Amino acid sequence: GSGSHETTRLALAAIATELDVTAAHPDAATWPDTASRMRSTVSRMQRLVDDLQLLARSDAGVAAPLATSAVSLGDLVVDGAYAGGPGAAVVMGAVEEVRVEGNEDQLRRVVDNLLANARRHATSHVRISLATELEPEGHGPMAVLRVDDDGRGIAPEDRERVFERFVRLDEGRSRDGGGSGLGLAICRELVAAHDGTLDVQNSDLGGAS
Repeated sequence: GSGSHETTRLALAAIATELDVTAAHPDAATWPDTASRMRSTVSRMQRLVDDLQLLARSDAGVAAPLATSAVSLGDLVVDGAYAGGPGAAVVMGAVEEVRVEGNEDQLRRVVDNLLANARRHATSHVRISLATELEPEGHGPMAVLRVDDDGRGIAPEDRERVFERFVRLDEGRSRDGGGSGLGLAICRELVAAHDGTLDVQNSDLGGAS
């Protein structure tokens, strides 16, 4: 789509600029520094290609192969909370020890993507929590992961739009020029593959949950 083409074009332009600047000023630039910055850009492109491949397989009705095991969501939450990264700080809410049957890499990606998205939109902090609750129909327990932020929140009319591919609200564009607009779409696909749901609500912190 046009969004993927634009993201790829910008990434390639960034690499070309790095090479041009280093070549024009060889005495002022070091190749290790240039390589490090280029590696970061290439990594973002690799993630974009992986995301597009996953979505294309989903569109074609081909489920991504899952190597499943009993996964500790609590461990993934703790890892994500302490991993660090750009944006607001992450604080731990109540975190139960919850184990689910699933693919650990994909579930870790869901946690990391949700945290990264919240950190971009928060004012000062993000809270992550994990609990077990009964399904509304009374069919048994379900794992409930919540990521809350104290940002401006998401208007009701935009709460489904944010899960569309390449949709980035105006605030997100102003705060973060490096996102692909696929993070939440990927999260919803992976959660659905684990028989779960993902939605946006109001947070008691004042932003989105």
